[in-house]
Amino acid sequence: SSAAWTQTTSSSTPAAAVSPTSVSFSAIEVGRPAPPKFITVRNSGGGQLSITGASVSGAAATDFGVANPCKQALARNQACVLAVNFKPSAAGTRAATLTIATNDKSIAVSLSGSVAAAVAKISLTPASLSFGSQAILSSSAAQKLTLSNTGNADFNLGPLLPSGKDPFDFTVKHECGKTLAAGKSCEISVTFSPRSSGEKSA
Repeated sequence: SSAAWTQTTSSSTPAAAVSPTSVSFSAIEVGRPAPPKFITVRNSGGGQLSITGASVSGAAATDFGVANPCKQALARNQACVLAVNFKPSAAGTRAATLTIATNDKSIAVSLSGSVAAAVAKISLTPASLSFGSQAILSSSAAQKLTLSNTGNADFNLGPLLPSGKDPFDFTVKHECGKTLAAGKSCEISVTFSPRSSGEKSA
């Protein structure tokens, strides 16, 4: 007599999958990094998937960077996340390719980035004012703040009002108007008129 049997073996071959396969960045200005974006590598097969490298190549490769924390092998359905950064060195469209190498295959991810065409960039100096001692219900000499727009687009101003712990002890005046044009600055005048004793802040 004879006997027959079957044997099932599970695949031990890893399968690398990457999402997304293209990433696009928008930076505020040349030399200023954009927020990072993330790429997920998943093992959709059996066996152990190892990420053996991650490198950027192409015309604007130096504008992009990648952080690869995936040092441990990935079992089936496990995933790891790579972070990609963009810091443009010039205006216009920037492009490169991220190559993720694994023990299954290498996968290319398209990277692109650009500098926003027109963005306002606002600063207020100095960062603090100190008025010293002031008699109750009397007004101090005015101190000046400078509001500057060093960007390349106009900035629309809302109300400029004190806030914080003691907003009613400070008075703000200005002639900045409703729009601060690109490359322009204006002065804001602040006076201190305490309504009661004690330290005041706003």
